[in-house]
Amino acid sequence: MDIRFKNDANHNYMIIKKEKGPVNANNEKMVIRNSIDGLLRMNLHFLDDEVFYYYDIRSRQSLGRLYEGRYMSGEELTNFFRGMVRVFNELEQYLLPAEGIILDPEYIFVDIDSVSPEFVFYPTGKAGGKQEEALSLAEFLIDHADRNDPLAGRLAYDYYESVTDGVISPAPLLAGIAEKKNDDITSRKKTEMPDIEKESDPDYWETEEDMSELDYFLKKDPAEENDKGLLKIAGICLGLIVVAAVFYLILVLNPSLLPFIRMNDGEYMAAGCVIALLFGIAVTSVIFIYNRRLTEEKEDEKKYKQEKIEKNAKNPDVQKERMEYEDHMEETEDEEKTTLLSPLAGSVTVPYLSGNEMGRSVCISIDTSPFIVGKKGDRVNGELKNSSVSRIHASIREANGRFFLSDMNSTNGTFINGRRLEPNETVALEDGDSVGFAGTVLIFRNQSSCQAC
Repeated sequence: MDIRFKNDANHNYMIIKKEKGPVNANNEKMVIRNSIDGLLRMNLHFLDDEVFYYYDIRSRQSLGRLYEGRYMSGEELTNFFRGMVRVFNELEQYLLPAEGIILDPEYIFVDIDSVSPEFVFYPTGKAGGKQEEALSLAEFLIDHADRNDPLAGRLAYDYYESVTDGVISPAPLLAGIAEKKNDDITSRKKTEMPDIEKESDPDYWETEEDMSELDYFLKKDPAEENDKGLLKIAGICLGLIVVAAVFYLILVLNPSLLPFIRMNDGEYMAAGCVIALLFGIAVTSVIFIYNRRLTEEKEDEKKYKQEKIEKNAKNPDVQKERMEYEDHMEETEDEEKTTLLSPLAGSVTVPYLSGNEMGRSVCISIDTSPFIVGKKGDRVNGELKNSSVSRIHASIREANGRFFLSDMNSTNGTFINGRRLEPNETVALEDGDSVGFAGTVLIFRNQSSCQAC
C-alpha cells in the first residue's frame, strides 16, 4: 500500500494511492459524504490519471509514534478500546465492512490527551485479511502496556487472546470487565452485609476488614455521635440566645410594652453585654464543632484510601498477575521484539540543541532515544515555550551512532536548514544543522560534550 504524508494550507494529510483492483464505490461514497465517528475524514484527489485518498490527520498523533518510549496506562488502554468499539458500531450502522479499517499502530491516529482513536478507512472490496493486522496491534499493546498497572496488563493480554481466537473487536473484552466489576461489587456487598447478631455487637464495624465505602462512612463512631449531640445542644442554645436578643431589643426600643419589667440604664447595658457574649460563645462553638467534624471526615477518608492501597498491594491475585506480566515483559525484552526508551548516558558526548527562544537562551541535551520535543511538558523530553510549537512537535532518534529528526504531525511545521519537512517525514541530522520547531530555530550539535550546554 502506497502511503505518504503532506502538508497543504495548514492541513496535514495522510495520503493513500488508490490501488488498481476491487474497490466498493458505495463504501467510498459513504465515507466521503458522511462524518463517521471514529474515522478520519477522507476526500478524493485526482492527479495524472491517478486517484489518491486524502485523510485529514490534523491535531492527531500516530499511536505508534506517540508511545515510542512510553507505556500505556490501564485508563488509556480502556479509552482506546472504547474508541475501537465505537467505530465498529458505526461501521455496522453505515453498512461498512470492518475489513476497511487499517489496524497498523503507525496509521492509527489518537488524541494526545484522551487516546481516543480515529481510524483510516480504505474502501477495499476485499474481504478478510485483518487477522494479521489485528495480531500486530495486539502485540504492540502488550509491548507498550504499563507493567506497573495491573489493569493495563490484563487488558492487553485479554485482547491478544481475543484476537488469536479470531475476535478483533474489543467489545466482549470491555463487557467482560464491566461484568466482572459488577460481580466483584455484588460479592463484596454480600460479604460485608452484617448478620443480625453482628449488628448488636458495637465493635463489629471496627473489626470488619472488607467493609464497603458506604459502610465505612456510615459506621457508628462514638466521637462523631458526641459531636452531633454537642452540635444539637449548641444549636438549641443559639436559638434561645436569639430569642433573648429579640426580647431585649423590644425592651430597649419600647419599654412600655412590658411595664412590669423595670431596669435602669446600667442594667440594660449589662444584660445586652451578657446576651452578646453568650451569642458569640454559641456561634463559636457551632463553627468549631462543624470544622472539627469536617477535618475528621477528611482524615478518615484519607486513612481509608491508604488502607485500600495497602490491602490491594497484599492481594495475592494482584501480585500473581503483576509477576506474570513482568515475566512476560522480560521474555519479550530477551527476544528483542521491542526496545523502548534507550538512554544515551553511556555516550562520550551527548548531543544537544542550542539557540534562543522568545529572547531566552535555550540548550537542550538529547539524552534519550526517542527524544520528543514540544510544549506539553508531561509528554515531552524537551519542552519549548513558544505558542506556535505543537504540544508534541517532533522527535529525534538515535540509530547506529547517527541521529534522525522526524516531524510528528506538527501544525506549524518542523524545518531542517530552512526546508519544511512533510508530516511524519524523517531526515538525518548532521552537526551544525539548523532545526526549526515552528518559530523556534535551534542548532544541532553532536561533536561536543553535553557540558557545553
